Amino acid sequence: MYRLSKHHSLYFVAILAFSVLLMIAESTDAQTIPKPTVPQFTVKYVDRSYTVPATTTIDPYSGQSVTNPSHYVENRTLEIAIKNQPFTPYIDNSTGAEWKITLMYQIRTKGHFAQNWTNLYSVDNGFLSASNSSYTTVSYPLSEGSPVGGNLEANDQVDFQVKAMIGYVHRTVGFMSWYFTGESSDWSPTQTVTIPASNSNPSPTVPEFPFGAVLSLFALVPLIAIMVKKRLYLKAYN
Repeated sequence: MYRLSKHHSLYFVAILAFSVLLMIAESTDAQTIPKPTVPQFTVKYVDRSYTVPATTTIDPYSGQSVTNPSHYVENRTLEIAIKNQPFTPYIDNSTGAEWKITLMYQIRTKGHFAQNWTNLYSVDNGFLSASNSSYTTVSYPLSEGSPVGGNLEANDQVDFQVKAMIGYVHRTVGFMSWYFTGESSDWSPTQTVTIPASNSNPSPTVPEFPFGAVLSLFALVPLIAIMVKKRLYLKAYN
């Protein structure tokens, strides 16, 4: 029993020592990764809510006219656009393993009058990857369960900050935790967005066209055709 416990202890010490050496090697390698600059970004409130007009249909079984009432579809978001800094991803194999070095972002938010920030991303679930275009754009819905606040009302204010990160995410040997190895910028200056009282650019709604009017048009088409045919017939004999 003592010998078994001793073997387990030696095994644990060996794993711990190897992990420490690996982290030291990665820390040394991380010094070659460039430090990103503080990112520039904008945040804006976007309201694409719209009203679906009422419609009238015919029940296929009863033949009765059924009116579907109009309803409002809410689609409000906060959109963040981050200006990507010049960076080309590359493969680093100096530690004996291949790691893809990429540009990522962390975003944090809080109520304008609050003290504590909340990160929108984590090392476990992955950071926001930079896009291949000039800007990395991400939208957060203002609905129930949203990480930026789902019950925001008119004149509420929300703060955002962004941090750039260059490196890779990995797990150390013998442990299940995720780690980020690389360089990070300082947090950007705070950007504050205010929820407006109303939508200044509402999406146009489709005008309602009653089903009865459609039936009337179909009924008039044969009558018009008969009248035109009769007029041509009379003209031919005059």
